[in-house]
Amino acid sequence: SGSSYRRWLILYRYGGIYLDLDSLSVRPITPPQFPYLNFGGLESNQWVGAGVLGVSSPHHWLPQACLHSLANNFDPSEWGSNGPKLLTRILSERCGLQVPHPATPLCDQYKVLDTQAFYPIPWWAHYRYMEPVQHESLSAKLLSDPNVRIIHVWQHLTKDTSIFLNGIHKKVLDEDNSQVLDRRMSTVLKELTRDEYVIYSGVYVRNTKILNQKMVLNDPQDTNLFFQPIAAIVKEVCSVTVSIIGEIL
Repeated sequence: SGSSYRRWLILYRYGGIYLDLDSLSVRPITPPQFPYLNFGGLESNQWVGAGVLGVSSPHHWLPQACLHSLANNFDPSEWGSNGPKLLTRILSERCGLQVPHPATPLCDQYKVLDTQAFYPIPWWAHYRYMEPVQHESLSAKLLSDPNVRIIHVWQHLTKDTSIFLNGIHKKVLDEDNSQVLDRRMSTVLKELTRDEYVIYSGVYVRNTKILNQKMVLNDPQDTNLFFQPIAAIVKEVCSVTVSIIGEIL
């Protein structure tokens, strides 16, 4: 795809760090807190992900090799062929990478990190970010794990899921499964008033009474409030952004 070309072109021209837009930074990936300048990370036991990448300088050999390969073998029809699959092949040929092991014995200046660093939840389990659970569960685990640097939320799979920044009432979860809840939310968003935060399809919307008065999200004293892990993470690592958006809305 065009985005794959742009990724490698930008890294080749400027060097530095590339992040997919659906990435949340939990811990620094720059010195001195992060010791690597040239890095990537496994996204599964088969592929090195192309959503978080670092190269130390312009005209680095890695994006150059990827661009050369794309010029001769570009395939827009197969998912990942110009991103993770391409990157994994280049690192295997050039650096001796043998997945699922992250070691690069022939490239001591390039570090491949384990899945926990940038892709702690794999794409096939993306729903775990969106399942309403008590706040102290997955979100707390990800935020407290020192090995987690970036949280990649797989936007192409999660973009149509409603995210409630102030939680979902357990009463609603008892009555409806998450799919029913999400379908119903998509039909009532336009009817909501402006007094509470909700993210829907990547857009922040300010709202209050929801779903025919069956759901109340703005009672901080209610111990039955459940959070989607991604909502708790967003509030923790993007609190300033959420506050500013609230003021704008």
